[in-house]
This record gives sequence, structure tokens and C-alpha cells, in this order.
Amino acid sequence: MYKENSIVDKSYYGFFSRIFKILEEYDLTNHTEEIVTFGLNKTQKKNRILASNALEKYIDTVTVRGQELLKGKVNDRIFGAMILQHSTDPAIREQLMTLIDTERNDDTRDIMLEALRDIKFSNPMSRSELNDLIVKAEARKKLDKWGEKWIEEESLPKLYWNDGSTLDEKEIRFLFYRSKRVKGIGSDIEAKQLIELLDHKKSEKFALALIKAFQDSNADSKLKFYLVMAGLIGKDAVLTKLHTVFKQMLTNKRYRMAAMMVGSIAMVGSDKALRIVDMIARKFANKRRQIGEAAKEALNAAASELDITMDQLADRIIPNLGFEDHYYSFEAGEDSYRAFINKEFKLNYFNEDNKLRKSMPKEVSRETKADLKAIEKEIKEVVKTQKGRLENYLTTERTWAVSEWMDYYMSNPIMLIYVQRLLWGVYDDKHTLMTAFYCDDDIELYDVEDEEVDIEEGTYIKILHPLHMDDKLLTKWKDKVYDMDKEFEFEIINRTVTHVPEDESDQNFTNLLNRQEIPKGADYVAGFLVRKGWIKSAGDGGSLWFNKINEKGNINASANIEGPMAYYQGGNVQAIIYRISFTNYKDREKIKLKDVPNVFFSEVIADLKALINA
Repeated sequence: MYKENSIVDKSYYGFFSRIFKILEEYDLTNHTEEIVTFGLNKTQKKNRILASNALEKYIDTVTVRGQELLKGKVNDRIFGAMILQHSTDPAIREQLMTLIDTERNDDTRDIMLEALRDIKFSNPMSRSELNDLIVKAEARKKLDKWGEKWIEEESLPKLYWNDGSTLDEKEIRFLFYRSKRVKGIGSDIEAKQLIELLDHKKSEKFALALIKAFQDSNADSKLKFYLVMAGLIGKDAVLTKLHTVFKQMLTNKRYRMAAMMVGSIAMVGSDKALRIVDMIARKFANKRRQIGEAAKEALNAAASELDITMDQLADRIIPNLGFEDHYYSFEAGEDSYRAFINKEFKLNYFNEDNKLRKSMPKEVSRETKADLKAIEKEIKEVVKTQKGRLENYLTTERTWAVSEWMDYYMSNPIMLIYVQRLLWGVYDDKHTLMTAFYCDDDIELYDVEDEEVDIEEGTYIKILHPLHMDDKLLTKWKDKVYDMDKEFEFEIINRTVTHVPEDESDQNFTNLLNRQEIPKGADYVAGFLVRKGWIKSAGDGGSLWFNKINEKGNINASANIEGPMAYYQGGNVQAIIYRISFTNYKDREKIKLKDVPNVFFSEVIADLKALINA
């Protein structure tokens, strides 16, 4: 059924993943023991996950086998727990719940914890319930000694419960013991119960001590969990410190340490912290990709913590800035004012008589002036990333539920400006366009005939793309946009569109632009495509590869462009486009062009046509 590791060529990417994907199509009822054998022999976590997931379909058949394994040695117990995590039988879950208290192997126990997460941790723990966890950890001999090389236990600052009392030795050891169980960026399920009961403001010094210990260790990757703990415990009180250290690491060219710092910033969990990480992810996507990838991983972990998608996280972290109904009210001398954001993303002001002012009233207090300056600064930071984000949503056909769109776009003082600078569509559950609309200065929604649009719950919102419309409706909107003389954030109605050629629909590549030369030469290519959201990476001999990724559809578009190199060429070296291919983003399997979303295919070709015509 499977090959030995020594036989499988290392270049054969995802060998076992492909095998198990093929096996999904077959009835494996009579082969479950072979899958169990695979899981017991192939001890890498990813292989065991493949095996246990394959057995999920046959859980009733393999339950007894899983229970037998729980009585064996550590290796057997680990895979037995991985099998039984798929069971919904209350008796099996009760068995795992009992074993959690006595299982000494943490790998096995963690699998049990994950399987019972929704039951055991559906509600925050009380102090007494948490104390029971700590007592049982002590009984399993997990808290007998202090195991941290870079921190002296007796020198640690005090850590405070939210009732003002301090944590004792065993409680702090439990925090370290559980926190280090997380290998990447994220919080341990049991450590999180403890952290949620802390006084985060009073625990700032403890969090800062963790950051210092990590720095003193010369950024030991095994101590990443110190940074995670610092962010979770210190919250916004340590955010400035974490961000400052991150920037210091960049200045000192300690990029590995800077990458590790990103996760701790994300673990602070506040919208401000996540906006910093989002900015880092975008800024370093092509420059210092180690840092960009770390930021992306941290955002994924934050989204997972909140049980939302990455797109929902990006919407959620856009600040409301303290505005109500799109205005920020304040007093200046004897008068009342309302600040609002104009179409250029600048603060303007109305007084009580609704007289418009473009500058801040002189009579404003020092405190209010500081607040308004802070708002102006935050607007600038947010606006830096929104155009690229929204145009990517157009390309990937991001869909919003009506309530989400209303909450994060119509109700947000910054995003409302973008609503007014774009065209939108209402879609049914089959993603068919029902109505296209725009938002006017009075925040009313109108269709192409200037009829008011009422968006109903149960429908969905997308940024309008010309490929969503038939020729008749598209012509109407072109005329409408021309008459409105409306300024848009980016081109919508007159975007270049390209359909998949019929004779190429059954292959995974197109020759539409094959052998076309890029007049501005090789040195121009990388900068242009990166600005369009493409990812560049170095290939053999220093050549550059360019990919545009649709994460929503798990699609990777790759442009084969001859000429660009990873090092500076100088002059105007020739650049020529060859094939443009499409594959599955995760396992690089070929995707036929007929299965690539029309909009994504069109946008990939449009970017390259723009490169040729630049």
C-alpha cells in the first residue's frame, strides 16, 4: 500500500498526500488494518494525520482497534488517540476524558485534548476548575522542576490573577509547561484558560521579562513561546515594546529574530496589533519573505483563535476610530463639532450650523487635538493597504453576507469611502448577479436606472466585475459611469477582460501571450508585477518566477517570463513571456483552464497585458 521512505524520491512532492487522495475514491472497509499499520509505522505527524483522517469514514469499524492501541506503548497510544478523536460516541469521549487526567505522554494527551476541545473547553474555566488541572499536572510529574535556561525562576516578576492575588510557583510552572506545547504561533488550549484569568495590566513586567529572556537567548527558535506568552499576557501594554524590538531587529539585519517577533505582536490580539501584522505581511510579501510568511502565519493563527476566516479578520481589524454614524463628535470652546472623513481620506469638520471646515478648530483642547491627530495618523496607516486588498477581492470574487458587509463597510467611516468609490453587486446563493449598484454621497444605494436598491438578508455582496454582467447591462453601466463622472478607486467597468480560448480549455496552460516581448525590459518586470499583487521567487541560476495566488480557490497562476534575474541586471535586458500555467496552490496539481474561475483567469491575463503595454 505504501512505499518505504528510502524508496520514495524526495523530489516527489506530497507522495503520501496524493496516495490518500486517490484512496478517497475507494471503499477501504476491508483495508482499515493496513491503514492502521501505516499510521503506526509512519510516525511523522503529517502522515499520521492522513491515516487517521482516512479512517474517519470507518470509525465504527476501527473503534475497538483504537481502544486496543490506547493500552499499548507511547507510539500506539498516540495513534490510537488520533483514531478515536473522530468518534462521536459519548462512551468513547468519556473514556478519553478520563485518560486525559492520567496520560503522561504529552503528545498523546494533546491529541485527546484537541478531540475534546468543544466539550471540555466550551466555557471559560473557573479558578477552581483550573486549580484541578494544575493538581493533576503535578500528579503526572509535570511540575516537579524548573526547566527554563534563560530565566531564573526566583527572579521572575510577579504574575497577577484578576482578583489582585499573585500566582504561586506551581501555577507559573504550569503556565510554562503548557505554553511550550505549542510548536508554532498560537495559544495552548490549557494555558489559555489560565491567561484569561490574569490581570493583564498588572502583569506587564512579567511579559516584558519574557521578551528580554528571548532577546538574551539570541532568538533561540525553541523559545518562540516566550514571545507568544508575552503577547497574550501583556496585551496592549507591551505592544509598543514588541513593535520597537521588531524594528530594531530589522535595523540590525537580524531578520530571523524579526520574523519570530511578528507572532508575539499578533498574540496581543487587539485590532491595533493585528493591523501592524497585516501591514508587515503586505510590506514583506516579496521583500524579506521570511518575515512576510511569519506575518501571514501569525494572522492565520489569530483568525483561528477567533474562529473566523483571514478575509473576515482583515475586515474586523479596520478601526471604527470612535465614530458614531460616520461622525466623531467633540467640543471646541463654546461650540460643538462633528469630524468626518472626506473622499480624500482627510478629516473635515461641521459646526453646529453645518458649516464645513477643512481645518481643526483653533479652540479645541489639547487632549482633543491629540485625539484628532491620532485619528488622522491611523487613517493614513489603514488606507495604505486597502486599495490592494479590495482589488484582490475583485480578482478572487470575495463574497460578503449582507450583515457582514453592512457592519464592516457601510458602518465604518473609512470603508464607507471605498464603498462610494466602487461598484457593487447583489448575488443569489448560486453567485448569479441580481442587481448592480453604487452608493451616493447621501449613503443611498442605487441601480443603473437610479432606482433605490434594498438589499435583503440571504443574498450576498461582491465587488462588481464586468464578467458578471451581460453585454446589455455592461453597456448601460458604461454609459452611466460616463455620465456620473464618478471617481473610482480602481477601474471596474472598463477593465480588460479575456475569456479562456476554447481550444485551450482542457489544458492547464495558455499560449495567449506566448513569445510576446515586454518592451521595458527584464528589470521592469518584478517591480510591476509585485505592485499588481504577484509573488516573486528565485529559481535556478538566479532566475525569477512570478505567481499570482487565489487563496480562496486554492489556485496558483505561474507566468514563465524569460529575462528577469534575482540580481540587478542593469541596462535593458530583453524579457519575453511564454506559457502561463495554472495549478492547485497546495499540491501543485494541474488545473484545467475550464475549471479556473473566469474572473481570475481574466485578471491574470490583464496584469500581463498591462505589463506588455506599460
